[in-house]
Amino acid sequence: MGFGRHTPPFARQGDGKMRVQLGDDVRAVLGALPEQLRALLADDDPSTYRMFPPAYTDDVMANDEWHQLMRSDLVKGRMTALDLFERSVDVELLSQEEADAWLLVMNDVRLVLSARLEIKREDDIDDIGDDHPDAGLAALYELLSACVDAMVQELSAGLPPPANEN
Repeated sequence: MGFGRHTPPFARQGDGKMRVQLGDDVRAVLGALPEQLRALLADDDPSTYRMFPPAYTDDVMANDEWHQLMRSDLVKGRMTALDLFERSVDVELLSQEEADAWLLVMNDVRLVLSARLEIKREDDIDDIGDDHPDAGLAALYELLSACVDAMVQELSAGLPPPANEN
């Protein structure tokens, strides 16, 4: 499962749409994600904590209050993205809104997997070998990382270089 060497998984079109060039096996894996992530969000599963980082790192009470006020709106936005992702998982061309949903969903699942796999640094994934009980989750994490990276690279390809900060 993965990307062909010669075919980029995502290609931005002149009309602003994003061409998705993923195999059926990858699309099948991606298609299973919304249902699983919805269940984790509905249960307020602890592995979703990285999806909702603290708004106030130095004030626990303010952060708790912020989460009480905002969490339902944040979850609602993610549920909307999950719906859009799910409806577009098999299409060839994504609108900008659909591409945004893909990025959000794929990254959210990466965050959940990083919590479950206890990944704190990117190279921590290298410690999970093929014989490890979590090898399947690690493979999914790496697939999603590659997808997110490829999509971000494609979206940022037309941006001007950063200004020199000197």
